[in-house]
Amino acid sequence: MEEIALNRFMRLLQPLSSDLKLQLIARLSESIRQPESQQSDKEEWKKMFGVWNDVDDIDVTEIREARLSTREVPNLD
Repeated sequence: MEEIALNRFMRLLQPLSSDLKLQLIARLSESIRQPESQQSDKEEWKKMFGVWNDVDDIDVTEIREARLSTREVPNLD
């Protein structure tokens, strides 16, 4: 899967000029050298994805019951 992604990026970058490619390399290098605190902030952000996965079934039931049960489209005439 990683090989496929890498090949797609290479095809995307192929028509760029050498100067632009060097600028891209410089920016990628800078992003790798980020301070450790910024990288840990990104890890904290990743932990937030899927937050609702650990919600109890009772809470999910309450949320569903609070929703409108009909999906009627109002008449705008």
